[in-house]
Amino acid sequence: MDIENATFWMMAGTVILFYALFSSVLSLSTTDMNKYWTRSTVVYVALVLMCSGLAYLFSAQTISEAGSFRWIFMVLTFGYLLFLSLVRFMRKIVHIAQQEDDKWTQRTDKKR
Repeated sequence: MDIENATFWMMAGTVILFYALFSSVLSLSTTDMNKYWTRSTVVYVALVLMCSGLAYLFSAQTISEAGSFRWIFMVLTFGYLLFLSLVRFMRKIVHIAQQEDDKWTQRTDKKR
């Protein structure tokens, strides 16, 4: 079976993209965001290194020789950090809204 060498780099990018999406979504359920960010980022770096290494071994091409995959990996990394930041920001907004709702509920309970 004849497979184009860039296919392995594309598969590596796909694995990284899926990790970035699922990691961001799963961060909604964590209680300690700082610990999650640290562990998730370490795993992301390890995954990028592992996928890049495997793509290099299977394709016998460096990331520079594979075309625009260096830029794709940079965009994926930026997107990953952006996804995590957006989730953290959304959690903060929800937390503030819950506090305001609790204050409002306490005020209305006192009036009764």
